Amino acid sequence: MIVYFVRHGEPDYETDSLTEEGKRQAELVSRRLVMSGVDGIYSSPLGRARETAIPTAEKTGLPVEILPWAYELSKESKTTMFSEKPTHLSWINGTYWMQPKFRNLTGKEFFELEAVQKSGFKERYRMITEGLDAWIKELGYERTEDGFYMPVRPNDKHVVLFCHAAMMRVLLAHFMNMPYQYVNFPFIGNFTGVTAFSFHEFKRVGTDEEGNLFSGVETETAQPLVPRMISYGDVGHMYLDKEGVPMRNYSTGEVF
Repeated sequence: MIVYFVRHGEPDYETDSLTEEGKRQAELVSRRLVMSGVDGIYSSPLGRARETAIPTAEKTGLPVEILPWAYELSKESKTTMFSEKPTHLSWINGTYWMQPKFRNLTGKEFFELEAVQKSGFKERYRMITEGLDAWIKELGYERTEDGFYMPVRPNDKHVVLFCHAAMMRVLLAHFMNMPYQYVNFPFIGNFTGVTAFSFHEFKRVGTDEEGNLFSGVETETAQPLVPRMISYGDVGHMYLDKEGVPMRNYSTGEVF
C-alpha cells in the first residue's frame, strides 16, 4: 500500500479556501494522482484541504471521505512560554529546538516540557497520531507496541489524504519513531507538495544467530514493517502545467 499525504493548495487563511493559484495547484496535483492511480480519497475537515481534493475526486469519480482527526496541528498548540503573545508551538524557530538540551531529548522527555504540557500541543498530537493509526489499521496495517506496522490485510491500494504541513510533521515523527523536535522545523513543504509512504510487505526475511532480521530468505509469515518515505513535499506535478506558469517556494521565493 502507498499513502499519499498532500498539503492543501495556496490558501486564503481568513476564508479557509483556496486562492486562484491554489486552485491551479490543486488541478495539477490531481493530474499526477490520477496517473499514479488512486483507490481512495480522504481529507482534513478544513475547507482549504477539502477544496484541494475536489479535482482529484472529479477525475476519479471517487467520494471524498472526511477524517475528523486530520486537523492542522497548530490550531490548539499555543504557548506563552516564549513571549507574552500566545505562539504556536510548531512555529517556534528551529534554533531553539536544536539546542543541545532539547535536541537530545527522547520523545517522552519532549512531551514532559512545560511548554508542551501547557500549550494543548500534547492533546492535539495524540488526536492526530491515534486517528492516524486507527485509519491505517482500517486500511490493513496495525501498529504494534514496538512502533512497527503489521500487515494484517496487505494490499496494493493507493490512497491520498489532503491535509496540512504541520500535521504532516507529526506523521513523519510518528511513522519513523523520531522525537517531534527533530522534524518540527527542518521539514517544510510547498503547497500541494506530495509526501508518500510505502507500506511494503517484506517477503524475503530471515533471522541471524543473534535473532536479528535480514533479507534473503523466503517466508510465508507476515513480518512487522516500518513505513518507507518515498517522497517528501514533492511538487513535480507543477511541470504538468503546459502554460509554463512558474511556481514559487512560498518560504524563500525561489522559482521552479
